[in-house]
Amino acid sequence: MTLGAPAALWLLLAVPLLVLLHMLRARREARVVSSVLFWQHAVRDLQTRFPVRRLERSLLLLLQVLAVTSLALALARPSLTLPGAGGPALAIVLDTSLSMQATDVPPSRFARAQAEALALLARGGSGRPAMVVAAGPRPRIVHDLSRDATSLAAAVRRLRPTDGRADLEGAVELAAAQRAEGRAVQVVLFTDRPWPATPGMTVHQVGTPAPNVAVTRATVRVGDDGQDALLVEVANLSPQPRRVRVQATWPDGATTAAVLALGPEERAVRVWPARSDGVVRAAVRASDGQPRGDALPADDAAE
Repeated sequence: MTLGAPAALWLLLAVPLLVLLHMLRARREARVVSSVLFWQHAVRDLQTRFPVRRLERSLLLLLQVLAVTSLALALARPSLTLPGAGGPALAIVLDTSLSMQATDVPPSRFARAQAEALALLARGGSGRPAMVVAAGPRPRIVHDLSRDATSLAAAVRRLRPTDGRADLEGAVELAAAQRAEGRAVQVVLFTDRPWPATPGMTVHQVGTPAPNVAVTRATVRVGDDGQDALLVEVANLSPQPRRVRVQATWPDGATTAAVLALGPEERAVRVWPARSDGVVRAAVRASDGQPRGDALPADDAAE
């Protein structure tokens, strides 16, 4: 058993005070006599010798002691943790990075992670607190520690994957720093990134090694000749070699393209002189120029 406010137990010191006041309370019984003249000195002597009376049975005293004790215990907020309540609190961390949009696991990696997180909340049952953390570019707590499984599930369903990176390390640190009734929480991470085994943490990895070629950078630089140039970086994030076509579409509608042969985990950069001012779109396609339809279409283009 734990106490939320143990300082309230100081109120129990009022119990002996009640007993003392009860013993000091004068008890008189009315009697009709002819004269009290000869009793005055005897009464004073008796009060001097016995200032505190013997404690006698009293229903009123018992009720007062019970009232003070109940009030002190209520203010101390006692709580009892039962062995069958489900263990430590959960801190559910969901990876919301761009790669979670991959469709190698239907309908997507993120949808699969959401389903597994919801199933975990459903298995937790009543009495086990949980919280939800979104691992995006800036980790944030989506739902504080709560025993309300319905609101926790709603918070998980509201999450969506982003088009950026995820600060998983920061999200895990944020979750691990939380405390539930003074105890550490159990961190449960849902991600497609490999994660080392960590005490007090469970990792649910979703997704499989899937073919994916991405435009990882598209920017305009000033060359040595003082002219603007478009720099496009393409990365093969697949375990197999890939042959792709990288194409730049200029604001005037013209296109410039090149075919790249990339080994596993290889990157390549192409630089083209700028043709006109405006927004340039760089995209990777199959070597024949058709859409590739790989596992993560969201990273096939940049502007």
